[in-house]
Amino acid sequence: MQGINAIKHAELIRLIQEVEAVYIEHDVKDDLEKLKLQHHHVLELFQEYQRTLIRIEDLIQQYQNCAHNIRKNCVSQPIRKLRLDQHDPEQHRKLIQGINASSMK
Repeated sequence: MQGINAIKHAELIRLIQEVEAVYIEHDVKDDLEKLKLQHHHVLELFQEYQRTLIRIEDLIQQYQNCAHNIRKNCVSQPIRKLRLDQHDPEQHRKLIQGINASSMK
């Protein structure tokens, strides 16, 4: 997935503003109105993109917290209670490696 480059977005906005100034200077009303509509639309899209990124970051954090809790409370602690390290060290080692490998952080 490709993101929107904030620097290029800022350059585009600056360019649009320069062109708007030229259109105003030369009294090109039709093109100016079209450009203003597109300018407004691209700003809305970029704001929605930023809000979506924030929602995605929040979703990722929630997922990581849930996965951590699963590994900690539902997997790691019960495995320790089974005391597999004494009864079946090889199985214990494989399970612990799997738990550690599934860590997202």
